[in-house]
Amino acid sequence: MKALIISADQFEDSELLYPYWRLREEGFGVEVASFQKGKIRGKRGYEVPVNLTLEEIQPEEYVALILPGGKAPAKLRTEERVLGIVKDFYRAGKPIAAICHGPQILISAGLLEERKATCYRTVKEELLACGAEYLDQEVVVDGQIITSREPRDLPAFMGALLRKLKGLEERPGAVAFQGNPLTLVGPEIKIGQKAPNFTLVDKDLNSVSLKDFSGKVKVISVTPSLDTPVCDLQARRFNQEATGLAEDVVVLNVSVDLPFALARFCAQAGIDRILVLSDYRERAFGRAYGLLIKELKLLARAVLVIDREDTVRYLELVPEITREPDYERVLAVLRELK
Repeated sequence: MKALIISADQFEDSELLYPYWRLREEGFGVEVASFQKGKIRGKRGYEVPVNLTLEEIQPEEYVALILPGGKAPAKLRTEERVLGIVKDFYRAGKPIAAICHGPQILISAGLLEERKATCYRTVKEELLACGAEYLDQEVVVDGQIITSREPRDLPAFMGALLRKLKGLEERPGAVAFQGNPLTLVGPEIKIGQKAPNFTLVDKDLNSVSLKDFSGKVKVISVTPSLDTPVCDLQARRFNQEATGLAEDVVVLNVSVDLPFALARFCAQAGIDRILVLSDYRERAFGRAYGLLIKELKLLARAVLVIDREDTVRYLELVPEITREPDYERVLAVLRELK
């Protein structure tokens, strides 16, 4: 996996070098992009090799974008290519981490309106003017966007980014079980973003990924365990509804039940219209979609609709996991997509 740093001459040295080496230490590849190849020089004299020009950047190759501060963002924010790249990362739901003057690029890209963020103190008024809520904190995380104020905040800045990249960020109280609050691990998926890829296992131990359903509309019904009454009802209802759906619509049921349990359930319940899949191996789907319950190691109850271009068009995270989802709303969204 690779991360991308975009910067230029007069960057704040530590704000580029610290993320570069921390990511390398964690096993990520890191590439630096700028206006031209060669080297860029920091405010304090450090030189950093540039791997590729702005025109050569392919956002789909990277898992995160880092925007260091210094004087470089003032130049970069005027380049349409830079703003387009930032927007591509945003639409793909990938983490964007900006520190010091770095948030100026996010302001110019129009990504901070009605968001919580922080920045270097001289950028505060500009942040407020764009419609953001300024917080004087060492790090602010709002969805996929991470911002910090200055070099002394780098440990918190990189800690937040690495938690996102590892799917370890936590959302306390996101759901409840019989009224008791639970913590979800992973990012909060937003409608309009690209759906994260996943690899799951079917009841015959075959690997199944999002790419296997390319060009189809995907309904992903997520359940804690098919051995419980509400999950049983949810799977049966979607199996029934699937009979009336278009041929290019596929319905997946995802849980952490073992494949052998899935096979038994399908045989007993007559499940033959939906594909029943398991996230039992590493809970990677749960972490990628922010649906892994920390306390139970089960998945929260949710339903997603992902369109033919793999964009999330609908998401219901059921706040009380003992309750069923809104089936009619899911069907309405499918009719809209048709």
